[in-house]
Amino acid sequence: MQRQITVLVRSFINAERAQKPGLLAAYNEQRGRQLRAFLQDNRAVSQLRVIVHADQSQDSAEVHDERGVYPTRAMVAQQLGDEYAGTDIAVQLVHDGWGPNIGSGQALNQGLAQVHTEYVMCWSPEMAITGEQLNRAQQLLHQSELAVLGFLRTGWQASLPWRIPQNTAAIWRTETLKSLAGFAPVCDGEDGELLHLPGEKHGILTAGMEDFHALLRLYQQPHAHRWGMVGVDQPIPWPLDLDDKRVTDKVLRQQLVMEAWNCQLNPGQSLAQTMEQLAGHAEFLEFVPGAA
Repeated sequence: MQRQITVLVRSFINAERAQKPGLLAAYNEQRGRQLRAFLQDNRAVSQLRVIVHADQSQDSAEVHDERGVYPTRAMVAQQLGDEYAGTDIAVQLVHDGWGPNIGSGQALNQGLAQVHTEYVMCWSPEMAITGEQLNRAQQLLHQSELAVLGFLRTGWQASLPWRIPQNTAAIWRTETLKSLAGFAPVCDGEDGELLHLPGEKHGILTAGMEDFHALLRLYQQPHAHRWGMVGVDQPIPWPLDLDDKRVTDKVLRQQLVMEAWNCQLNPGQSLAQTMEQLAGHAEFLEFVPGAA
């Protein structure tokens, strides 16, 4: 199997963590372990690009030390070097255009501009995907001629957003994603539009779900692409505490944002109708055939 995937990871280490050696060391060790586990035994990834939030116009940006070194760059050098398990590794600093939303689609676009492999994967290290699962995913993506393949996570049956490709872990055909001009800037919350969770007085930013926005735009093109999800038999562990209100609010927000993007791109059509149409172009796949 040829190495045909470039992986993009958005990263930032906030100032509070960076200034506390104990917290920083623990984070570095954990993140290094996650990255190594992902890269080990894979035969699909040729490049890993860690995209650092260095846009100082945002309070959440990472701050460099007195030597001008960003904590993420130091972590990658310490934990991985510039190559690990046959994968070329580099850090890319984003100094402007990150936008108000932490999960910046524009940051992914800056990474995408440098991608020349057949596929590009957007990934969060909290999604514990193994090298063998990644190998199989690339094989399925190629065999089924999909535009994008997402990874099902634990609990996916209970959450509509988790049943579509999300950039927490999604492999896109590079040519297709570039034909969409990547992810839409509106998804980073630049316009300041707010939405309201049930029972909440204070609005939250209408932002994120840039992956769903891209999927909707994909189906505005003349050619009927296919998309898929893999992991029916082996959902990826996703260690979220659903008893934590912050977590449940995030999940609720995702569906409300999906409704907002659908209203924008498919006026007069409900999200349920859109999802029914999308389902007609989808494949739900197993890592091991016949195992589910």
